[in-house]
Amino acid sequence: MEYLILSPFPTAVPTATTPYVDIPASPLANGSGIRRMIEFVESLSGMQCGTIEEWETFVEEQFEDESRFHLTLTGQDLKMYDIPTAFLPRFFVTLQECGLETHNLVLLDPIESRISTSSPGGSGLSLLVECEEIEWRTDHQTTWKGSLIAEIGSSSSSSSTDKIDNLEMEFDCSEYEIPDRVLRVLEMSQQMENMMLVMEVAEEEKLSPSEALESLVERSSDTQTP
Repeated sequence: MEYLILSPFPTAVPTATTPYVDIPASPLANGSGIRRMIEFVESLSGMQCGTIEEWETFVEEQFEDESRFHLTLTGQDLKMYDIPTAFLPRFFVTLQECGLETHNLVLLDPIESRISTSSPGGSGLSLLVECEEIEWRTDHQTTWKGSLIAEIGSSSSSSSTDKIDNLEMEFDCSEYEIPDRVLRVLEMSQQMENMMLVMEVAEEEKLSPSEALESLVERSSDTQTP
């Protein structure tokens, strides 16, 4: 099996602290989606003990402005989180504060494909990178195993980008659980997004916060009604 070692020393043998991507022998001809994920893995591994400002720069360089991060945790309980990537810097800093200071992501046999997308700016194409086996090594004792799906940017007649637009990760936390403090950051991030949406509707429609919340609930009910 061929390995691409993301290390200053290409001939090094993979270790618990060496991030790498195991690329299939015959990826799609383009391969730019997989290359983007390689850049993401390399940048993530270099963020040991990053400051909040450094993590903000990392997110700006790797993700689209309105991109999202989906995290599913399995084990004793099922937990699901969906937050804007703008909240990721606090997520990573909190991991560090809990003693998880290194982030080595291992992708095994990533597969790239193209998908059609639609947006207010028109239709286009995105690259989808799927990896059924990944490992997130945060230190010598903690390794989370799971899967990953990443949507890489979009291209249309009016715009083109190769940043990550949507990142979905799922991990089995039966052996090593993510610290409760980190989970609270994810929960608060979801709550903050909801509060920001309520205040936005209140300002746009000249409503009180409670009226704006009621309006959002009614809209949600209407969209779910057949």
